[in-house]
Amino acid sequence: MFTRDEMKEAFERAVVAAGGQSELSRKLTAAGSSISQQLLWHHLRVKGLCPAELVLKVEEISGVSRYELRPDVFGSGAVGVAA
Repeated sequence: MFTRDEMKEAFERAVVAAGGQSELSRKLTAAGSSISQQLLWHHLRVKGLCPAELVLKVEEISGVSRYELRPDVFGSGAVGVAA
């Protein structure tokens, strides 16, 4: 089970992997989810969680798994995946 601190750390890694808050904001906007750098900062520093509605796009941009970003929404890992 992931803690809130682990979810925040995953979100921080996603921001760094995307090139920072401003760059992630630009990439999300280009992908159709208009969100300002200031709002990203608020979610990262005040709320400490990636917004659930952005998780899939943040995962695609950063490579940080949805299961790390928001296990409270997506569970702790892919289930039932055939090998």
